[in-house]
Amino acid sequence: MAIQAGSLCRSCKGGCTDCPSDAEPLLLKGSQCPACNGKRCAKCRNTGLLAITSCPKASITANTCEAMDAALLAKHGSWPVAGGWLDQTKSVVQAVTYIWNCQKAESPDHG
Repeated sequence: MAIQAGSLCRSCKGGCTDCPSDAEPLLLKGSQCPACNGKRCAKCRNTGLLAITSCPKASITANTCEAMDAALLAKHGSWPVAGGWLDQTKSVVQAVTYIWNCQKAESPDHG
């Protein structure tokens, strides 16, 4: 979500200019390390934050982009399948809900 909003990789403009690495990971503020659930471990360098060690854009798949597009369209009332929430497939509902929750967690007024 942060990449889509332009708050991550702001200076890259399509090509990684300061790619994160194992030696210098990108630590995402407001995130939790999945290995320790934010309790601090060696994987997150005892920060409790998610540590990204490669180009974040490289990990975004076509399916991720489609799910993010679906979440945006659904927010405006346009669903992949005609009808409402209950007419959608389970995977669409899960993906859209997950993306909305991530966006909510990243919003400045969350807390």
